[in-house]
Amino acid sequence: MAGADPFAEKVYKIKYQLNILTSVSEDSGQLMGAISESDELQIYETDLIMDMIDYKWDKFAGTQHRFGAGIHLCYQFVLIFYVNETFLVN
Repeated sequence: MAGADPFAEKVYKIKYQLNILTSVSEDSGQLMGAISESDELQIYETDLIMDMIDYKWDKFAGTQHRFGAGIHLCYQFVLIFYVNETFLVN
């Protein structure tokens, strides 16, 4: 077929090495819980774990933390205004 995309049917595979995840078992429950309870700090240097943490930050935690930081900044501005008007202005 002329003009067909040669990459349309090609499958790209990503290979991860999981041999460092020795302390993770099915008894630990979910993967994030098992990783957080592990004593092996080298586990956080693997591509798989870094990609998973980045994905979860982008999808879930990042938005919540930015929203909380915005609320905190608004609170700080209101507190500064209140202290200025109540105690500093004669």
